[in-house]
Amino acid sequence: MSVLFAISSDGQSLPEWFVSRTPNEVERVPIDQVEQVKADRIVWLVPGTDVFLAHVEATARSSSDLRTAALYQLEDDVSEAVSKLHLALGPQRSGPYTGRLAAIVSLAEMSRLSEAMADFDAGFASRIELIPETSLFAETGAAFIYDGDDKLFVGDGNSPPTAIDPQFATELLPALIHQLGVNEADLYHGAGGVVSGVQLPPTLTLSEGRFQSFAQFVSSPLLGGEGIDLRQGEFAPRKKLKFGVSGWTSSLVLAGLALVIWLASTGIGVVQLNAQGDRLYDRMTEAYSARFPEEGRVADPRRAVASKLGALPGGNAGPSFIELASVFYTGLSEVEGVELDSFSFDAETERLTATLRFSGYQDREQLKQIFEEQGIPISLGGARQENGAIVGEAILGGTLS
Repeated sequence: MSVLFAISSDGQSLPEWFVSRTPNEVERVPIDQVEQVKADRIVWLVPGTDVFLAHVEATARSSSDLRTAALYQLEDDVSEAVSKLHLALGPQRSGPYTGRLAAIVSLAEMSRLSEAMADFDAGFASRIELIPETSLFAETGAAFIYDGDDKLFVGDGNSPPTAIDPQFATELLPALIHQLGVNEADLYHGAGGVVSGVQLPPTLTLSEGRFQSFAQFVSSPLLGGEGIDLRQGEFAPRKKLKFGVSGWTSSLVLAGLALVIWLASTGIGVVQLNAQGDRLYDRMTEAYSARFPEEGRVADPRRAVASKLGALPGGNAGPSFIELASVFYTGLSEVEGVELDSFSFDAETERLTATLRFSGYQDREQLKQIFEEQGIPISLGGARQENGAIVGEAILGGTLS
């Protein structure tokens, strides 16, 4: 595992880039070499003072509705109108604590960050995660203070730490420690710390100070996949859907066309076809006309493609592909915390294999339950942690019911 990450002291100046492959070991990367670095994860850290973190207990049908509901739930806790704010959600938590961790940042800041990322190559920029610094330490289990490198964090170990502008440490730090009820804390300090000059509560016991640059301090949770990516909703990077079809040597192009038309007709979010109905219909007919110009404009491109697939040798495989994909996407749409990364279809086995990204294991189990309740066999396997999400393989096939 390796991570390439950027740190900005004030959120406005150009960030410094580092690469880490082992916790607490970092190497600075010159800005003109950033895009040449090979890394499993690319992160742009957003200063904790620019982001508000809170736990929310909201439910909704879709991820978009869930973010909206969570934003209004936290409306009284923020000082700006919700119309000027952007909210991103972390994965569903398990154990004694329920709900999700939400991160709120201004739309103006998100727009500024988006413009800054536009200076990079599109492929590189699409991989960048915008992670609030404080979301890396959501539940450390132990109270801590980080002081140095123009950063000042205070955390009680049970909730995300609070970031303080170091220039206000004298006024805010003692009050915050008292509010959190922290009596013992580990102290990590970088260059230019301010805690030594602050009169702390006499009840507070600090561990012996350990020196760590801020880049070293964040390297471990970054390598562990921690953090909430702010690039959700309208700020989500546009991904190209990867798919493959095997078993139809003579109809590969036609099968691909069937998928494109079917996706357009259902408006699946993973390919971001959320246009109005008329525009979707135009896209379908244009795709069909481009492939079969001799037939002109057809009234129902979905039925026309299904007819052509059915006319192929062993042609019953064609419609079953559309049916299988339809059932698969219908199931996905019922689970708010799952995203599709890629899929392939094998006509010989009539199996659809997909790579899915889950916000948590609960979403994975919910998806499996949805298919099982409909009598549709689905196999979920190969689960692994990747960039704060659960990534796994789903295989759908057999008799549909």
